[in-house]
Parts: sequence; structure tokens; C-alpha cells
Amino acid sequence: MRVQEAERAFPADEVVPLASRRSLGVDVSYGDKTLKCKALDHYDFSDVDICLMSAGSPVSKEWSPKIAAAGAVVIDNSSCWRYDADVPLIVPEINAHAARRHQARSIGIAGGVSANSRLREELAVHGAAREIPTFVPSLALSTDNAAMIAAAGYLKWKRGEVSGLDLNADVELRLGAGSGTKSKRHR
Repeated sequence: MRVQEAERAFPADEVVPLASRRSLGVDVSYGDKTLKCKALDHYDFSDVDICLMSAGSPVSKEWSPKIAAAGAVVIDNSSCWRYDADVPLIVPEINAHAARRHQARSIGIAGGVSANSRLREELAVHGAAREIPTFVPSLALSTDNAAMIAAAGYLKWKRGEVSGLDLNADVELRLGAGSGTKSKRHR
């Protein structure tokens, strides 16, 4: 998400990466800047307008209500609130808005997110309301991210690359023939 925000020049006066105490002080890139992670459990959200979360369901379940109570709009990338009718799914609205802006003739989704039944239904409703046909693959073809991660892990294992149990997400992981590069974190 940080890469996309920076590439699209997301309008923010300040971007603050938050993490668990384990990652406190870790450097993360944001465009041409390097930012240090601050502790989530001690952060004051009272001046935050938007909180973009991608920390997984357990963290979202605990922190999203607290952050929202402080006045921020929380946009969560986890599956935590997927079936909560009181929490809007923003993907259908974004797709419909983008389709109008680009005068698209149809909207399609793919990947693991396309297996979400609520998303499939809402996308169809939004598309129908705007007279834009929507397309989603059959559930049998909606590949789960876990399968893609397992495939990536298998390829790395075949090359003799292994990591310890302290492995953290590597957002700059490169796959493919000859990539063979390890992140700086795991050399």
C-alpha cells in the first residue's frame, strides 16, 4: 500500500508507519523518503484523518474500533470485517467510480478477493445501478493468496533458500527464473 500511495502522490500532510513493538524503529520506504516505524500501542490517533491498515485480522479486530473511536476513518486491508454488514466494502465503489472516470464498458475482478461473496454481490449491484456489466470468475478459478504464497515458498525452497521462524513479510519479494535474490533482511 505504501508503494501505491507514494506513486499516486496520496495527499497527506504526514505519513506515519505503525507496527508492533518488535518492529519499532524499523526503516520503511515511502516514495523517496525513509520513515521509522512507531509503536502502534502508544500512538495517539486523535489527529489522524485516515488510517490504512494491513496488519491482519487479529490486529484489525483489536485496533480498528479504537482508532475509529478517536475520529479516524479506518480502511482495513484484512478479511476481519468482510462479512460485517455495518462495515462498507469500498472496492465496489472504487471500481464503479474508476469505471465511470475511464468510461469503461465493464468491470472485472480476479484473484483471492473475487471469492468474497459479499464483494461479488455488491459489485453486481453497483454495476447494475450504473448499467456497467460486471464479471467475476467462478469460485473454482478464484485463486487464494495463500496458494500463491505457498507456490512462492516452494520455489524458494527448491533453490535452497530458507528463513527462520522470525520471518517477516517481504514486500519487495521478487519471483521468477533467476531472481534468486534474498531480501537484505534475510541474508
